Amino acid sequence: MLDKNFQTTACRNLLHSVVALSVSDACGVPPKKSREQSRFPISIEAFTAMRFLFDKTQSGIDAYALWLDFDADRFREKLLKIMNNNSAVVVAGFEPERRRSFRFNYGVWFRMQNAGVVDLSEVEDESEADH
Repeated sequence: MLDKNFQTTACRNLLHSVVALSVSDACGVPPKKSREQSRFPISIEAFTAMRFLFDKTQSGIDAYALWLDFDADRFREKLLKIMNNNSAVVVAGFEPERRRSFRFNYGVWFRMQNAGVVDLSEVEDESEADH
């Protein structure tokens, strides 16, 4: 029988892993397909990561922040500050290439979100066609 502290720790670690994976996915290199060929120039992983991290109308990082006891808005602010650093050095564990990919993915997601052109089924269809 597992004690409650072990289970609590394991659950917290799992939740932390989900947040970390979403940040990693948000830093994914955009597909090589040209923008003219695709209506969605970012991967499904990057798109869903951005939605999880930044879309306040969806249950995402805000719910995890409640469970993990951190401020989601402050997390977003710090994440954007780190990713907007254009230096050639590693910042908070993120290489310049990953930060650049994040900025590109965030910009595309932000424009799609604000333009109201987000239909996840279309994004998934294009993602599956790439494989």
